[in-house]
Amino acid sequence: NDLCSFPYVLLCHGATTAPQTYCLRAKRHAEPAGFPLTPQAARAMNAARIPASVDIKETNINEREALFLQEHLSAFKNGNDFCLAHSIYRYVPSHAVRKKYKSVLDQLRQRFPARFPSGVFGGGNATPERGRA
Repeated sequence: NDLCSFPYVLLCHGATTAPQTYCLRAKRHAEPAGFPLTPQAARAMNAARIPASVDIKETNINEREALFLQEHLSAFKNGNDFCLAHSIYRYVPSHAVRKKYKSVLDQLRQRFPARFPSGVFGGGNATPERGRA
């Protein structure tokens, strides 16, 4: 089965010591719970995940990136990159997340139009985040 056919997935990191483990939950027919995030909730979620040792950069979070944060529980955005809280040197460029999550968000809007209205993030504009919430 193609993972893209699932409207909702959840990836979490399960261990802080070796061996590293991950958990993937995917729901094909259930409506995603807790979606979508508000801009304020996305900023708070992101800020809470940033380890204390990380130099915080000015960060914008848009709707697609907020969805990525909801699905990847170990990820946080700092500046223009997403990092993993348990491995801060691994990163995914934010432009790659926005590109991949365009179709994910479009599919969610098509399947659950009342839950995913357009304009929640100001018509797709980024929301500034400075420091920790």
